[in-house]
Amino acid sequence: MFYSDKKLLLLYGFLEKHPFDRQRIAEHLEVSDRHLTRLLNLWHEEGMIEYKKGQGRGIHSEVVFKVNPEERFVNQFMRNLNKLTLSDIEETLNLPISEVSKKVIKEKTEILLYQRPVKEKTKEKKNVFIDYMDAIPDRATEGNHRYLQSEHLLYNTMCRLYDLNDEGAVKNGLVAFDEWHGDRLRIYIRKDIQFYNGDILYASDIAESLTRYLNTYSNDLLEEIIQSIEVVSAFQLEIATAYRTDLLKPMLASLEAGIHKIEGYHVLTTGPFYIENYEQRCVTLLRNPYYMNPAGDLEKIKLVNDINQYVPYLNQKNMETRSIPLRNRIEYVLLNPHSDSLDYHQRLYVLSVIQKFKDAYIKGPGKIEQRVFQEYQERLPPGQDPMQFAKPLKLLCIDWMSFGTDPLVQFLIENDVPVLTTYISSDDYHNMDLNALEIDMLLASEFIPSSYRYLYLFKNAKFSGWFRENQLAKDMVHVYKNKSKEYWTYMENQFNSHLIGGAYVMPITYASKRINVPESFKNIWSSAFGVIDYNQIIVVESGEAKQEDLHNGGGVS
Repeated sequence: MFYSDKKLLLLYGFLEKHPFDRQRIAEHLEVSDRHLTRLLNLWHEEGMIEYKKGQGRGIHSEVVFKVNPEERFVNQFMRNLNKLTLSDIEETLNLPISEVSKKVIKEKTEILLYQRPVKEKTKEKKNVFIDYMDAIPDRATEGNHRYLQSEHLLYNTMCRLYDLNDEGAVKNGLVAFDEWHGDRLRIYIRKDIQFYNGDILYASDIAESLTRYLNTYSNDLLEEIIQSIEVVSAFQLEIATAYRTDLLKPMLASLEAGIHKIEGYHVLTTGPFYIENYEQRCVTLLRNPYYMNPAGDLEKIKLVNDINQYVPYLNQKNMETRSIPLRNRIEYVLLNPHSDSLDYHQRLYVLSVIQKFKDAYIKGPGKIEQRVFQEYQERLPPGQDPMQFAKPLKLLCIDWMSFGTDPLVQFLIENDVPVLTTYISSDDYHNMDLNALEIDMLLASEFIPSSYRYLYLFKNAKFSGWFRENQLAKDMVHVYKNKSKEYWTYMENQFNSHLIGGAYVMPITYASKRINVPESFKNIWSSAFGVIDYNQIIVVESGEAKQEDLHNGGGVS
């Protein structure tokens, strides 16, 4: 049973109490001297230890451990739990491992035996959902993650230390409990979380993942705040900060901070699904058999960017198209504050025309109610005379706006706002620098939770390109980094008044996503991150659906 890992664990336990003695080690591991040499060389080559061979009889040799042998052994145990006998489990509990590891093994064994057996993989997958996406990035776990299609992958495959509730405020995710000790945040992580291959999620995995996140993403808001991430025990870690700040938790709740472990070419994740196959035109997700909060029925998801792969799915019987509102994701018009083609009165007129467009064309639950923006209403009187424009306004449109851009462009032209429109793909949009483009208006879609509104706009959105050098914006970033949350709302309201007073922005609608699904697929909705939560989708069999209709008062005519 995990012969090599068991011997490594025994070696670790011996060397914690005794100096290196080849003969005594061989006896403790119950191997010959020659076999011990082979094991030491094997572990050294595989990067588990650094073996510094001494002279003579080896009394000066040294072993430096590059991995945690106990965590490694427990993970191997979890990967093979389905295949073990009760005697194997009893033997494991008698090994020199900590009480914490013994408790984890007992709990997982009880779950396997009495509660939730882990299903073996089957060749045929039922309850398959195929979703059409824009071009899929080269890697979903590297580089710039602010692609809507990457966000679907990140949300549905990775868990985070902290999550967002429906209003976009922070709540615990992988964190069971946390507390500040001066400028250090002590985090106690849940002990029931496993990667999709069965490995236990340890504090060391989180520390390595967060270190990759900090090294990969340049972020002005977190710059100079996190000083170190230290593992305290198997399920505890501490984040040392330059000063205590409320900014830390919402930043660790971002999708880019999703926890993952890299083993060779594999990215191991703990979310409800994991990536089985990753290609430019198709990403395949499978259900994580160890996910502790399964809610829905989907077993397999394909995200495709090839119409030839998508058409056969569309041609199935009983298919229907639904429009799913994407929570906390807003589509809006942004006017360039540095444009020479627009003065204040012209900006105000353009926004008044867009307001009329909203009233005429934006209907249903996606419409942003006017009462939310009463300050605009005070500045946008009805019947305003048309303004004169010296030249057409340059409008940049993202090609995946949910309400369609052509009707808005036509409406602007019909109301004496001349525009030259350029359409841009989502890929190009996320790679561009707004300041490098000579445009007057931007039609954008961004994740803007009602809590921490401008925190996310300045962190991720193109919005920051035009406004980050504004002194009020700089003051707000300073408040985010150095003041408690009670001050944030005041500064956000100040900045909001600046945007409204200058007629720079007009929210149009909450974004939505059109999907095609069998009529048996129910409970399809967006997460607080503005992406489809595949874990919630329920598949209702035809018999169940009929019973549900009868229960609701329906019948057959």
